Amino acid sequence: MRALLKFGIIFFSVLICCEVPALFSNCCSPIFPHQIYIGPEVCYFHRSIEGAKQDGVLFGARTGYDYIKGNCFYAGFEGVYLSGRLHGHSDINGKLKSKFRDAEFEGRLGYTLFRDCGRQVYLTPFIGGGYVDERNNFINPSLLTAHYNMHYGYVCAGFLSSIHLCPRFDFGINFKTKYMINARNDVTHDPEYEDVVMHVKNEFHYRVELPLTYRIYDEFYLRLVPFYEYRLFGGKVNFPFDFHETREHLAGATLKLMYCL
Repeated sequence: MRALLKFGIIFFSVLICCEVPALFSNCCSPIFPHQIYIGPEVCYFHRSIEGAKQDGVLFGARTGYDYIKGNCFYAGFEGVYLSGRLHGHSDINGKLKSKFRDAEFEGRLGYTLFRDCGRQVYLTPFIGGGYVDERNNFINPSLLTAHYNMHYGYVCAGFLSSIHLCPRFDFGINFKTKYMINARNDVTHDPEYEDVVMHVKNEFHYRVELPLTYRIYDEFYLRLVPFYEYRLFGGKVNFPFDFHETREHLAGATLKLMYCL
């Protein structure tokens, strides 16, 4: 994760290496400021906890809106829904199988810096917040068919960026870090215990995206966004059992159809 942070800092520095006053030139953005998008998302998901691992492929969709205009305030929001089957193995309970679902909503505010130095470039630092609802419901042949519902709010910070390569192509690097707020894991359908609320230690999450945008026709764009996301949920003492540190890795891509005006 330190390597990702260093990469983000280096890229940020390169984008603003030109004179700071020039960032506030009176140029317009290469894409129309109102950007509405929707599209499918697919990713490989890996989840590990003490003595157990699961993985699988998740499918879903992402939709949202961004207002990005050169040298102007930025606002955006998006929602994503992913689901799929996970398989794995536990040192204690043997073979694992579950239905996994992940839903997230996020809002962002920031400011877009823009300049034209042969290549049109915009950089949008932002802050924001959101909410995640993650469910992992174990099914046969899992020995323990309990349902786990991890949910938490978060605050986030990062940047969006884009370089206008040619009349029809843009390329960028986006980086975001999130810090969990009030994380908890609700356990239900456990055959041995009543429903339990497990408290989780708040930790940082990180996400990197490499958007490539192609202008199809007039206001319509197609954007391919490969991404990698790392999530850490800190262990915490609970009763009747503790929450063990959990790590999640997501690597995949989103294909967005964008309408800009």
